[in-house]
Amino acid sequence: MEILSGLPSVTLLYSGLALILIFFCLWYLRRVTVKEVSPVSNTYTPLPDGAYDVCIVGAGPAGSVTAYFAARAGLRVLLVEKKKFPRQKICGDAVCTQAQDIMEQMESATGKGSVLDEILREGKGHAAVNGGLVSPSGYSYIGSSVGEENSGKLARSAVIAIKRIVLDEKLARSAAHAGAHLVEEMSVEDARFDADGSLWEIRGEHASGSSGTTSFYARVLVCAGRCTIASRDASGHSERSTSGDMLPCLR
Repeated sequence: MEILSGLPSVTLLYSGLALILIFFCLWYLRRVTVKEVSPVSNTYTPLPDGAYDVCIVGAGPAGSVTAYFAARAGLRVLLVEKKKFPRQKICGDAVCTQAQDIMEQMESATGKGSVLDEILREGKGHAAVNGGLVSPSGYSYIGSSVGEENSGKLARSAVIAIKRIVLDEKLARSAAHAGAHLVEEMSVEDARFDADGSLWEIRGEHASGSSGTTSFYARVLVCAGRCTIASRDASGHSERSTSGDMLPCLR
């Protein structure tokens, strides 16, 4: 206040006018540069009869989990599997803690608890209490995931061994229980995007070969297995132009 009182009145007047001018300029710039954006309307047309929001090719863990949560979100989901369950799969069969968390969120097909709970209750999952590693130089480490020193970190086994013949079917049946349409013994031969209809046409052939080629239609195509046609399109090695939504799903 002492400094202001010592300033000439003309200087104070000019300072006030300068502040007003600055605020006016800022207001004007904001008005001309910031435009009100109206909400984007949903451009999706209603699904044709028999079409799906999402088609997932491959009912392994990645495909079935994707199908489960998409169905729970209210989408119309098609899950296509080349083999018939139960089917064997060569794998290390180790289910890590992150995968265990996901399986805990998925309701089993029987409705009696989660997928993981059902597998453990049936005695088809076996916890790996001890584990470790041996380096090429000879250094090794063996430890316990449920030991006292790790009780505060995990409070459970870091890995549960579940055979894929069990795991894959449990997850696929869970997805079907959630509302996904599971089609087994269907080999996907081709996938083309129709820009006019904004739909994928997924062509498959039944394992028996008796029913010929079957076509399915979906807005989004998820490749969650050895879908060679879709994989080739996604990697850009196909001569066809595919501008539709196609998502590779990591296993």
